[in-house]
Amino acid sequence: MTDRSLDRIQTIFQWLSIAILVASFVFAALWVYNTSMNLEPILAFLGLFYSVVALLGNWVTKQLEKRVKEEELSITYALAHGYMYNYLAPVVRGLRKKLSDPDSMRFIVYIPKNLNEFRSHAIDEVITELSNKQYIVDTVELVFENEKRKMDYRTARKTKDGAIQYFDFPTTLLTLEKVIAYKMKTDKDSRPDKEIAKLSEEYIFNFGQQLISLLEQEEFDAIRGNIKIISSGRFDFLEATNAL
Repeated sequence: MTDRSLDRIQTIFQWLSIAILVASFVFAALWVYNTSMNLEPILAFLGLFYSVVALLGNWVTKQLEKRVKEEELSITYALAHGYMYNYLAPVVRGLRKKLSDPDSMRFIVYIPKNLNEFRSHAIDEVITELSNKQYIVDTVELVFENEKRKMDYRTARKTKDGAIQYFDFPTTLLTLEKVIAYKMKTDKDSRPDKEIAKLSEEYIFNFGQQLISLLEQEEFDAIRGNIKIISSGRFDFLEATNAL
């Protein structure tokens, strides 16, 4: 369910309420015009029906809003959970084993403003801009001991002997495109660009919040200080001082 679907349901209840009010005025006018007609029972029924529709509409709207919010949170929780357990935590723990001063290491996770920032050409543009800022950017492969799997991460430093900064773009967020397309597929008769953008922003924001919430768990006490989640500064997030 999308915000548009919710708006449609709210509109139905609003028009139903208006229809009841109009009917009440019509019957009241008929009663005034012809006092011999006893329309009081009908007016009483319409008044009661109006109250029921208002209460029912309010209840249905709240339930649907709750459902929409739960759907958004469950999707972003699944993505954040997978990113944390399958990538971020293993990589940071692997790096800590290799560093002489693991507590000083910072691994930056850049959260985009929109999904377009994570397309391959957009990421290439960010890397180019970092190079223009005199950063030496490398993609490094981390091999896990006693395991066959490998994971990539990026590093940046001003000089060959300079301090290394570690960072990653959670491109798993691009999965949201399929989710949003599925939610919007019933609206073929409209131009949902604004709603798609709104949904994307909400999902991305919730992903960042879920990631922060997961980091607060006790099992991540050892690596929490190594992880910095940034949501601003597309070309200068390495210099950002404020975390999400």
